Amino acid sequence: MKKTIAISVLTLAYSIFFYHQRLGVNVFIFSLFAIGLYYYIDKDAFTTKSALFIIFGVFASSVFVFINNSTLSVWTWLVSLLLIPGVMMNKRSTIIIDLISSISSIVLAPVYMIIELVQANTEEKSKDKRFLRALKYIIPIFFIIIFFFIYRAMNPLFERLTQEIANLISVEWFFFAIGGFILCYAFYKQYRSKNIDDWEKGWQMQLTQEEQKEPKWNEGSAFIILFVALNIMLVMVNFMDVNYLYLGQGMPDGITHKEFVHKGVGMLIFSILLGIIILLYFFRGYLNFSKHQSILKILAFLWVAQNVFMVFSTSIRNTMYIDAALLTYKRIGVYFWLLFALLGLITLFIKLHKNKSVWYLARHNFTILYIVMLLSSVFDWDMILS
Repeated sequence: MKKTIAISVLTLAYSIFFYHQRLGVNVFIFSLFAIGLYYYIDKDAFTTKSALFIIFGVFASSVFVFINNSTLSVWTWLVSLLLIPGVMMNKRSTIIIDLISSISSIVLAPVYMIIELVQANTEEKSKDKRFLRALKYIIPIFFIIIFFFIYRAMNPLFERLTQEIANLISVEWFFFAIGGFILCYAFYKQYRSKNIDDWEKGWQMQLTQEEQKEPKWNEGSAFIILFVALNIMLVMVNFMDVNYLYLGQGMPDGITHKEFVHKGVGMLIFSILLGIIILLYFFRGYLNFSKHQSILKILAFLWVAQNVFMVFSTSIRNTMYIDAALLTYKRIGVYFWLLFALLGLITLFIKLHKNKSVWYLARHNFTILYIVMLLSSVFDWDMILS
């Protein structure tokens, strides 16, 4: 019954605060309603750090919507709100799974409503008999509104007679409210896949030596050959960057800052992603505990360190390009891509150093992505660029 009340109240709030309204303080007030009603349903869900963190994200992003009203702050608020049901239902779940679960619940909400009604109608001891009793009002009102607009469209005399009523309840508002009801239903009655949750529970954050099996081919030798070669090439690349960027020799003839930045960023990101995938394959298990683990990890750490150096060098190139050609969204985007690359390399270093699992890397990187998104919405980028 509590969920039914929460859905009804939040649908009403949605219709009042967002129908033909600009986004501003109404976003913060709506967030208060959404979180407050969740507390009314389940107080115990608010005891975990992950739940409190996402709740903070909801309110912080709603404040940024009020202050900046930027597209980024609005999207951050929406993502934060969609994460709430998942983090309340499964404390161990990752952000990406929570987000996918919420989106799928919204898409399938009408189907779930029908299933719930059929089950509640057939079960002798329904947990929500009050909702069934409320149907004797909900269903007639629903069809009364539909036929009201049909009859207005049929007869101009009836249309004129009911103009005052139509000004209060329009077709547009009706479907807007229905859409809000579906969103609120999915928010409080999210249906998660038990198979996905069970699959996620099976992933461990820490690798253990007892669970690892020796590979069928000599992966250690292949890794040494590969990463010795990669590190040698990176030494050459970074030496040239030192020569031209840090020792002040300037750009070679025929190469512009634009070409240097555009080619450098794309290939740098691609090389880092490809290298991380290769490292995750080799260090998925056995090599973390092999007798040659020291030399293997030294080569891996050297590759990570050299890529971190390249990230900083590329950021300097981007800064030089901005000084010459002014700041744009694309050039700000370059900094963001470089930041994500840097954070990915840092978490990779931690994973290798502490023998963490791939799931550890994925879980924390998605969380970092959300934090960067939240912090980025603090700034009014339009004002900065103007």
